[in-house]
Amino acid sequence: TTPCHGECLVPTNVFLGIPIPQDVTDEIAEIQSFLEQETRGQGVKWINPKLYHITLSYLGSINFYDIPVVSERIRWATETYDYPYIAFSEICIYRHPHDPRVVHLGIDQNESQGLMAFQDYLSNALMSGGFLTERTAPFVPHITLGRVRKEITTENSQLLAEAIKKINVEAITAFTAENIYVYESVYREYI
Repeated sequence: TTPCHGECLVPTNVFLGIPIPQDVTDEIAEIQSFLEQETRGQGVKWINPKLYHITLSYLGSINFYDIPVVSERIRWATETYDYPYIAFSEICIYRHPHDPRVVHLGIDQNESQGLMAFQDYLSNALMSGGFLTERTAPFVPHITLGRVRKEITTENSQLLAEAIKKINVEAITAFTAENIYVYESVYREYI
């Protein structure tokens, strides 16, 4: 690493994630579009499908010059451990249907057991390389579809919950991850 005295820190949150293949993205985007139509486009800030990913590990603000080192840790981990298989379980509302905050597509943890082990292996590889990964909560793999606005009406919350019940996520194509990306999170006020 090169000393930077603070000016080389990446100013926003950096995290590692699995990008979603285009054919799977298209399938998920159709579901998201259905949910948006069913809720009349009200109450949820839907995520651009180009941004779909599965977060594996948060690194926070890191030194710009450490990104190649992080990439090398990813390369090492993926050369010594198989990329995980990913299948989907259900559309979930984080929190409670009466107080929703995030709409996400859950990963089937029974079908995707390799994902849980891979995430743990990758996190350990990063920690052994000197990168602390935030482990403030258990790893719950998912794809965020939308962020629920604070002003969502009770009616739209109910429409969202009813629309979710109509979706068969088993129809979404399962896949084996092929890449791990370093992402930069740019915060915007959604809620």
